[in-house]
Amino acid sequence: EKYRVRKGDILLSWSGTPGTSFGCFRWGGPEGWLNQHIFNVRLKPEIDGEFFIEAINARLAELIAKAHGGVGLQHVTKGTLNAVQLPRPPMTIQRTFAARVAEIRALEAEQAASRKRLDDLFQSLLHRAFSGDL
Repeated sequence: EKYRVRKGDILLSWSGTPGTSFGCFRWGGPEGWLNQHIFNVRLKPEIDGEFFIEAINARLAELIAKAHGGVGLQHVTKGTLNAVQLPRPPMTIQRTFAARVAEIRALEAEQAASRKRLDDLFQSLLHRAFSGDL
């Protein structure tokens, strides 16, 4: 049962290739099972999940720098993870911070979608111009 993952759980990938698979995130489902390189994080009630995810991900470069292993697959040890000191402001501040980060992420997604539409439009215009369909 301790290896079961449910939608909404907070997972921490502590092993992998730097720049690709390390990080903390909220599992979007479906129900599943952990592999050996992912922790299911159980937070104390005084820690907001979204705040925790952002705080850990802000420290990824530091964690990866302390990872063990050769080229390719590297591992952050449990000792290294336990030594990470995270800020713990009052819950209202954690939730406000997490909400603002979510707003920023939503704006980033909108901007990325707009950039994609503009790029598609530009490519279409170029194609039409050089194929004589303009």
